[in-house]
Amino acid sequence: GNAYMDPDERPIPTLMKKKKGEDEAPQEEEDESGVGADGVLPEPEPLSAVNAKESGPLEELFGVHLTECLYSKMWALRDDAVQKVTQQVASLDLSKSSNIRTVVQVLRLGLRDKMPQVYLSSLVLLRAVVDAGAASSRASEVAQALEWTVATVTAKLADNNSRVTVPSSEALAHMAKSPAMGPLPVTSTLLRPMKDPSAWRPLLARLLLLHSLLLSCDFGTATGLTTDRIMPFALTGLNSANDQVRKQAIRVVSELQKRVGPKVEPYLKDVKPQIRELFLKGGAPSGKSPVAAPAPRAAARPQGGG
Repeated sequence: GNAYMDPDERPIPTLMKKKKGEDEAPQEEEDESGVGADGVLPEPEPLSAVNAKESGPLEELFGVHLTECLYSKMWALRDDAVQKVTQQVASLDLSKSSNIRTVVQVLRLGLRDKMPQVYLSSLVLLRAVVDAGAASSRASEVAQALEWTVATVTAKLADNNSRVTVPSSEALAHMAKSPAMGPLPVTSTLLRPMKDPSAWRPLLARLLLLHSLLLSCDFGTATGLTTDRIMPFALTGLNSANDQVRKQAIRVVSELQKRVGPKVEPYLKDVKPQIRELFLKGGAPSGKSPVAAPAPRAAARPQGGG
């Protein structure tokens, strides 16, 4: 076949046209998967001048073809390339700083990709790099090189698609439990104040992850799990208008109260009385709580047979 085809001449978009509604706005070319009718991936287009400036280390480590796929406008090629890099991670020599930098360069492309499938494949790569890094002689260097990924992945907890949020949360938990990284980079980002506290999805996702980290990680400054950091964040949840968020925040504070007892109480002075009472009685019950009903009008009746 001809080695170079003008990007606008490529036949791929015509294969896709039939599937899209006629009245839909035309998608950008970048959203084409690139997979032909026979399921075969096409050849990637040559690198642009801009990409060629930064792609040298990638070409050296992974070859020109895979590098062109990483930068392709067709997302199926980008996805395939990230998966191929993932397969190679275990055999890469991560005692070389240059190899660490180059793998991180692939993550920078993949975790920022706007196609969910490429992002999800990049999460698998991230976990593989975390594990390979922990086993290498340069564990702390790998951990440092990956610290930026925590904020990038945490931001994805705001996505409306659980296909994206659940694996993102799992990847953060994986990093927190890794001997190379540990909980601190994750909890530092997780417990930052929310830009928009009324956005319930990211708040719920963060509280769920926080609860699981409280159960699995040590408490204290070394992990970032301290009362003075957890309670201000948990209060955002306790004051939420969303029932699921409130329930999850109650679980977090109950778990914290098991560790620190009455130290949680000073933080609760401005919380609704029916929520505050849960904790002043020595901890929220493990079963139903008075906040299970949406916004009780009167003071909540005590639960259980008295």
